[in-house]
Amino acid sequence: MARCFEESHLLYSRGDKAGAKNLSNEGKQHQQKMESLNKEASDWIFLGTYSYYHFSPPECCDGTGLTRKQQGQLLVAIVYLSPQTVLAG
Repeated sequence: MARCFEESHLLYSRGDKAGAKNLSNEGKQHQQKMESLNKEASDWIFLGTYSYYHFSPPECCDGTGLTRKQQGQLLVAIVYLSPQTVLAG
């Protein structure tokens, strides 16, 4: 992309305006493709980072082998059954 723009400027300065325009258009196509691929990569990274916590159904298991519903029930049981000194400290 950058090379196309650099060569386009060089051709333009030499008087080859048609060649400069062609390289400029090619550079713009590369730039558009790069931006599209960056957006796609960003979306994949977002989904990979947040998909389990935000988009998975409650019956899905994580590394513990418990479903999200079971994890929530276990957490509630631990909080209510724990002595107050453990929670305060």
